[in-house]
Amino acid sequence: MKKLIITLFALLFAQAISAATKQPNVVIVFVDDLGWTDLGVYGSKFYETPHIDRLAKQGAMFTQAYSSCNVCSPTRASLMTGKYPQRIGFTSWLNPRKPNGPNSAATYIPAAETTIGEAFQQAGYRTGYIGKWHVGSEKIGMPKQHGFDWQMATARHGLPGSYFHPYKKKGLPSADVPDMEDGKSGDYLTDVLTDKGIEFIRETAKEGKKPFFLILGHYAVHTPIQAPKKLVEKYQAKKKRMYGDHAAENDTRALQLQGPGKAAKPRLCRHDGEPGHERRQSDRCLGRARVDQGHHHRFHV
Repeated sequence: MKKLIITLFALLFAQAISAATKQPNVVIVFVDDLGWTDLGVYGSKFYETPHIDRLAKQGAMFTQAYSSCNVCSPTRASLMTGKYPQRIGFTSWLNPRKPNGPNSAATYIPAAETTIGEAFQQAGYRTGYIGKWHVGSEKIGMPKQHGFDWQMATARHGLPGSYFHPYKKKGLPSADVPDMEDGKSGDYLTDVLTDKGIEFIRETAKEGKKPFFLILGHYAVHTPIQAPKKLVEKYQAKKKRMYGDHAAENDTRALQLQGPGKAAKPRLCRHDGEPGHERRQSDRCLGRARVDQGHHHRFHV
């Protein structure tokens, strides 16, 4: 998760354009748990991300970007505020099943902080946030309390109950994705978030009164690892072509290794295509990408 630099840029950018005759529209697409080497533009030969690759070639690439943390909530807090996360009380991911204490359901961005959403509001923008939030789960800590005029699909948890409608998991209500009741069986969350984000853009453009600032926070490629059937089949076939018939068997057997009389400690290097299913779906929906895992990252605009 990697967003401090872009936050500082955006805050300065919003202030600089406030006096301009024509203010540009701004979209940040935030991808969760996406390693920078898993994009075609950064060398992946397995994962296919042609739209993200095209955006990178047409824009600017930052190949020495660093994240403020290697997990989601602190990095997102940095994106929102432009500060190191520990300065505002974030040192790990927020656990919605922990009622109080550090990094719990009671943790949120302090109201006194000026967020990127508020900066754009002050510059005359209509602001929107859709998808993964994970920097506050109570009323005071949601996007509408931090500078976003419009919010949608912000679960209390950092992951969805399911990537398929109705986006819930029995026994884990904190992961229920709200505002999606109008869907149908088979709908895929990454697609639907993108469609809803486009609706926000079109609605704002139709009104013609304000430029827009939108953060599209995809839950993908975070667990649960789920993808549309056709993409699963596509990457299973590709894995077989690239790694041979034993790839699937090795993926399973490596987790079952045991030494004589005691458990071994295998080191597994994964070549399975499952995360690729979601990366491909994210790429089809995005066109712009941010990455969200580890400290050293690359991003492009």
